[in-house]
Amino acid sequence: MGEPVTVFGETGEGRAARLVAAVAAHEHDDFQIGGGHEIKNQFLRQGSEGSIRTTDSNNHGDKDDDDDDKDDEKDDGPVSDYTYVRRFFKTLLKQWEEDLNARPEQVKGSIQGRRDTRTQKQSKDYLRPMFKLCKQHALNPGILANLVKMVNFMKEGEFVKAHDVYMLTAIGNAPWPIGLTMVGIHERSGREKIESRNVAHIMNNEAQRKYLVSIKRLMTWLQEKRTDVPPSKKVM
Repeated sequence: MGEPVTVFGETGEGRAARLVAAVAAHEHDDFQIGGGHEIKNQFLRQGSEGSIRTTDSNNHGDKDDDDDDKDDEKDDGPVSDYTYVRRFFKTLLKQWEEDLNARPEQVKGSIQGRRDTRTQKQSKDYLRPMFKLCKQHALNPGILANLVKMVNFMKEGEFVKAHDVYMLTAIGNAPWPIGLTMVGIHERSGREKIESRNVAHIMNNEAQRKYLVSIKRLMTWLQEKRTDVPPSKKVM
């Protein structure tokens, strides 16, 4: 919180009062209900005008999500892989949010409860670029193919297999030689033969890293909710 534990000459009552004030300020900045993650909430410190702009931006994002849901409901034709992936993870996000909202107020206000709320809001923000790419049919084909596999395994309760596909997407299995690399045209030609499905997509850019990490969070949340799945099929 950026506060000293004890100020010189401070009494126990004064320290307790300062702690309560610091916690209240910290909650206002980082855990606004209905806001984004902490990156957005930092603008709350810039005054009421900044707060209004941030709230409007978040409401606009929620409106876009609602519009996407309506578009999905209207689409009665064959479902593409892009729509299949987007619908599944948007549904999980909504169920996760409903699960958090159903908690008792005491749990919501605890440290772990506030952390869970922030994680869900952050994951929702991180996944928006992926949802947009899916809607535009512009998502990387290699990532899309692996996401379809992950969704199928998660629906079947095969979370170990889904995690393996996630690790393959995030880390890859490209054969990197030991020692000096890329020192000449002969070595370069060998690298060009590496297929895109073996390359770790999570390292390509920050947006991909964020939405893949958010997918991992959804996978972890879902396997905790699936009491019908035996522990042998869950990632422990």
